[in-house]
Formats: sequence, structure tokens, C-alpha cells
Amino acid sequence: MSDTGKVEKDMAVVGPDERVLGPVEQVHDDGFDVQGLHLPLRDVEQVDDETVHMQPTDRVKLVERRLEVEAEQGVNAPPE
Repeated sequence: MSDTGKVEKDMAVVGPDERVLGPVEQVHDDGFDVQGLHLPLRDVEQVDDETVHMQPTDRVKLVERRLEVEAEQGVNAPPE
């Protein structure tokens, strides 16, 4: 975790490949929630103006996989 800055509700969270994982839903002392999953602050690579950049951890990969499955099922699919 290099520069975590301040994570705030509704900031965009992106994975290591810059794919948007979703907005910060809730902030806790030790991390925050995205897609209903808790991501610890130690998994944050950097925070800039309105974006939280994540490291490639197993937890982040789980959120990415959840998005893939939902897109395949037509749930929360990105707009065309």
C-alpha cells in the first residue's frame, strides 16, 4: 500500500487492470465494502482524487470474478 489517501463512500474502485469494480459502498476503520465484499486497506495500491486503485490480491480477484459471472448472467451488465 503506497499512498492510500482517504477512501470515501461512492469513490470508484478499480482493479489492477483498471477495470471498474464498483463504488465504495461503506467505509470501515480497516477497509471498505465493494460489491458486498469487504476489501482491507492493505489491498489498496493508491488513492487519487476520486478513485481507489487496488493491488492484485485474491480478494480483489474475487470481486472481479463476481462481476464476470453477473455479466454472463445478464445481471449488472455494463451498458452497451
